[in-house]
Amino acid sequence: EFSKEIIPAMKQAKEKGIEFEVASSNQSLLGDSNCDGKVTAADARIALRIASKVDAMPANSSVVFKNTDINGDGYITAADARIILRCASGLANPKDYENTSDKE
Repeated sequence: EFSKEIIPAMKQAKEKGIEFEVASSNQSLLGDSNCDGKVTAADARIALRIASKVDAMPANSSVVFKNTDINGDGYITAADARIILRCASGLANPKDYENTSDKE
């Protein structure tokens, strides 16, 4: 949902022929549990809270699940939280885990 300030600016840009693309909040970034476009310790915290069943998955959880199950094993566990924290601290790269869910 866009703020009230953004919508008029978008309309003005369109009227002036300025092309732009609005990024979707459903874009997937491995490790980005809160879907804010970056991997931080907050994402590891969310993963750990889901893994320990303190928090439930959000209602529209397909993107959250895909982002949080960074090791691709089909479950959100403390292992995912650990990897996400390593990515957030620069000790690992989320791109290293991109195709792990495709492996058998």
